[in-house]
This record gives sequence, structure tokens and C-alpha cells, in this order.
Amino acid sequence: MKHLLHRALRTHMLSIRQWGAHTKTRAEIRGGGRKPWKQKGTGRARAGSRRSPLWRGGGVAFGPRGVAMECKLNRKESRKATKIAFMACSKKIQIVNPPILEKPSSRTISQMLPPLPSRPVLWILHEKNPSLWLSCRNIKTLQLIQAEHIYVKPLLWAKQIWISHEAIPILENQLNVKMME
Repeated sequence: MKHLLHRALRTHMLSIRQWGAHTKTRAEIRGGGRKPWKQKGTGRARAGSRRSPLWRGGGVAFGPRGVAMECKLNRKESRKATKIAFMACSKKIQIVNPPILEKPSSRTISQMLPPLPSRPVLWILHEKNPSLWLSCRNIKTLQLIQAEHIYVKPLLWAKQIWISHEAIPILENQLNVKMME
């Protein structure tokens, strides 16, 4: 179980990681196809290309490559890992229905909701309500997610989980779990 959770979390973290640094080798730099001067008889050191790492404008010998690493996780494994994470978090779950807002306002939403702890809170909703999402994105300790898009990382990250009443059947269907008796 722990191994499956670890693999699911690692797969997700590798997929969102940005591999920024990337340098070109002598093969990737434009030009340098012709030998700069003949091999013998000039008195200079031999040279085969203008794009040698020794030359100005040449390639980088052992620079960072920026190759994205991937870790594959099967669909059944992913669903099982999400189910395990959800069952492990079952004591942290509360039912909190989203308020109806005419226009986005972080102040209004923070007054309407129960007091937020200083620890992270995950709020699982049945659909994406634009005004609610815009209102909540400014609150640091609150993360919104749709029930269809639930995955392991936010479940493990959250210290408290709020679920809207309409999201319960979606989660039950997706995870094959009976939540409400």
C-alpha cells in the first residue's frame, strides 16, 4: 500500500516538474561541418570542427540536458492509490456545501465559510463554479478540486477535507466506496 502511494505521488511530482536548464552539445549547434584547416602542415593544433567545446561558440561538453524523467503508473494502480489515500484520510472529512456567489470576493467567502485552520484544507466540489474558484484562489490554505479530477497528492497534503454534498455520489462511483450510510 505504501509503495503504491509512493509511486503515485512520485509519478505526479515528476510529471509537473519543470526541467529548465538545457545546453547544446557540439552536435546540436549550427555549423561546424567543415574542417577549419588541414590536419598537417600549418603548425597549428589539429581541429576538426568550429563547434568543439574548446572553441568560443562551441558546444558544452557535460552541461545540463533538461531531459524530462517519466514514471508510468497504470490506470488501475492510480485508481487504487487514490482510493487508499482517500480511505486513509477518512477521519479528516467534513461535509461543507459551497455558498452561492453573484460575483467573486475573497472577503465574502472567508466570512461565509467555517473558520479555516492554519493547516491546508482541500475542498472537493461536484462542478467548477467560476465565481467560487476566483474567490477561493486568494486563500492560501484552501485548495479547490473537482470530484472527477481527484488524485493522491492533494489528499495526502490536506489536513482537513471538505466535500460538497453533490460530490459524494461522484466520489462513490469513481472510487467504488460507500461514504454515506
